[in-house]
Amino acid sequence: MPRVVASRMPFGIVRSGVSMQSNLPRPWLALSLLFVPGSAWARRYLDGDFGPGGRHGGCAADERCRRAERMETKSQAPSGRGPVLQAVAFLFVVAAAVTFGWVVGRGGRTAAFASQEKVVRPVEVVPDATVPSAHEGMDAAASTSPETRSTGTPEAARASDRQAASVGAFGNEPAGEKPRAEPGLAQATRGEAARVRWNGPAAPALVLLERGKAREAVEWLKEASLEAAMRSNLTGRALLATQDLVGARTAFQPQTEASGEAGADARFGVALCAAQGDAKAIPQGTLEDLLEKPVVSWGGAMAALEYARRLDAAGLDEALFEGQRVADAAAKGRHEELARYYYQQALLTDRLLLADEGECQKRLEKLTEKIVLNPRRNHGGFGLPAANFHQVEPGDSLTRIAKQYEVSIGSICRLNGLDPKGVLLAGKTLKVVRGEVTLKVDRARLTATLFVDRAFLMRAPVGIGPGEKTPAGRFTIRTKVIEPDWYYEGQRVPFGDPRNILGTRWLGFDKDENNGLGAGLGLHGTTLPESVPGRESLGCVRLRNADVEFVYAFLPQGGVVEIR
Repeated sequence: MPRVVASRMPFGIVRSGVSMQSNLPRPWLALSLLFVPGSAWARRYLDGDFGPGGRHGGCAADERCRRAERMETKSQAPSGRGPVLQAVAFLFVVAAAVTFGWVVGRGGRTAAFASQEKVVRPVEVVPDATVPSAHEGMDAAASTSPETRSTGTPEAARASDRQAASVGAFGNEPAGEKPRAEPGLAQATRGEAARVRWNGPAAPALVLLERGKAREAVEWLKEASLEAAMRSNLTGRALLATQDLVGARTAFQPQTEASGEAGADARFGVALCAAQGDAKAIPQGTLEDLLEKPVVSWGGAMAALEYARRLDAAGLDEALFEGQRVADAAAKGRHEELARYYYQQALLTDRLLLADEGECQKRLEKLTEKIVLNPRRNHGGFGLPAANFHQVEPGDSLTRIAKQYEVSIGSICRLNGLDPKGVLLAGKTLKVVRGEVTLKVDRARLTATLFVDRAFLMRAPVGIGPGEKTPAGRFTIRTKVIEPDWYYEGQRVPFGDPRNILGTRWLGFDKDENNGLGAGLGLHGTTLPESVPGRESLGCVRLRNADVEFVYAFLPQGGVVEIR
């Protein structure tokens, strides 16, 4: 039976040692004693103070020493304390062993499952319909989104955004079904590869033409099952790209007398062949003949683009607008406005190849900024919305002016370079552009185009959901929030938190329209700009922050979003 040597510590805690007769392994006993206040005694035990011949040990060769030691122990400890001290020592050992095992086990678990613990399960967004906009006096707004995200790493967040679950405007709509695969949709979910620029039976030929593979397009068209007019015109375009002007003219010629798009394409193709493939050499009268009809085809778009180029360079003495001659077209301002009109006509056909479309959009945006977004420029013709100029009077406010002209406060601030929180000085003249504001989203090409009274303001890439997760239809903006918070599982993730993925703006759709298709959906920015363009959301339309801020400024509550 082990003998216990006990003494009193300063704080009233018993410290214990075990004599040489103990059957407990010395390292285990020392380790257990290290977990109790008597750790100094453990060190002394290891140093030999309790070993054979130590100051507190026994003498194996001398029975009298052992007897004297037993007598000393009995004299120092009152009768009955020995078993109590043994029990206390045993409890200390057990507690130390349990603690040591828990610490070691915890460390192993942490190392083994660190990657799993970093990924928090996706959470559903629970919208809050009571958050007002702090910056838009007319726009009482609410922050809500159906986007499902992980609160862990960006990789986990992007992965969770592809989940099939969804939540509605007030968190009680049924979960969305698994996205359906659509023929013609790109397989990529992100970047330019996610765009579907061309649909229909002629799409492969158009893709080859865009990639500069005209000869491959010619070979493909020989075997393709297409209508005769379509095959003829596409073959002519491919031969033009290979500089085979004779072959191209032969292909175009049979369709020149046709009506509609086929005839317009063929007539422009023949004119381009006659000009040796140089659009700049096409006679102005030929372009004007093509522009007398609606611009809806590739031939009409190319004619409008070339006509706009000439107007842009102020190279025409007189110009055509919707079939009517413009007598004073020599004025530079008139040239710019008319050029902007024809650039818009060409771009909105969506029939230009990528290089021509990029040039057209760039020039259109530059002229729009120079004319429509210029606070000192008046306009009102050539398809432009009317400009109004308001002189600020004492007592005026942005809210009052916006209500008077039925526009958003943001549009007034954007047009005139004002801070919505700043002071509005009496006597200042403000430009106001009135008209119905509409945003049109193209799910195939992944673009959003903003209009005021059908006049182009901007076009930007968007991110949407895969398949039909972003529904087609006409939706009305009902809520607007600057720097929105993100709500999920009854918790609020404030703007600026790395887990908040809504970007800098939120514009929510009316949940009751289109049989509830817009419930919980809307437009918003993003903290993942690399996902635009793309097909990763659960239904919302996301834009890069700079683009959504522009849209937010002009698209008021009651503004329309058309998704096709």
